[in-house]
Amino acid sequence: MCYSFNDVIKERLLINGWYPNRSINIDKYLSALEDKGYYVHHNAMKFFHNLGGIKVEHEAYADPTDIDVSDFTPTKPADWLDPLWVEHYENIIENRLCPIGIGFSEHMTFFLSESGGFYGGYDDYFCLIGNDVESALQNLFFVHDFSQLEK
Repeated sequence: MCYSFNDVIKERLLINGWYPNRSINIDKYLSALEDKGYYVHHNAMKFFHNLGGIKVEHEAYADPTDIDVSDFTPTKPADWLDPLWVEHYENIIENRLCPIGIGFSEHMTFFLSESGGFYGGYDDYFCLIGNDVESALQNLFFVHDFSQLEK
């Protein structure tokens, strides 16, 4: 159930309240997402158990001297996310998505795909952040090299 985070990611997560072998109750997340019609796949459940509710401060995308926050609370985007955008994003990658959090001043919604990819979407901008959670967090927190996807 755990991820294999490198030491830099572990340190960033630990500073922000995460701990190794974390496995929280995710009933409230499942209920909120299922009420909105989202399919909560096994990758999303693993993510919620381990990282659900964590808010991580990290260097900002546009300015490495500034701070941004990635909030891995899926109930936030589930409350206001337009399902038509999710359907559009799913058509681009031909895979089901589950919202997992928000970032970039709460403009971007983060998603995990059924196949394990970590994505970001903001209206007509959709990008791959990482092929898995570990590489995505490295990219999200430090590298900031997102691949825009279009169909």
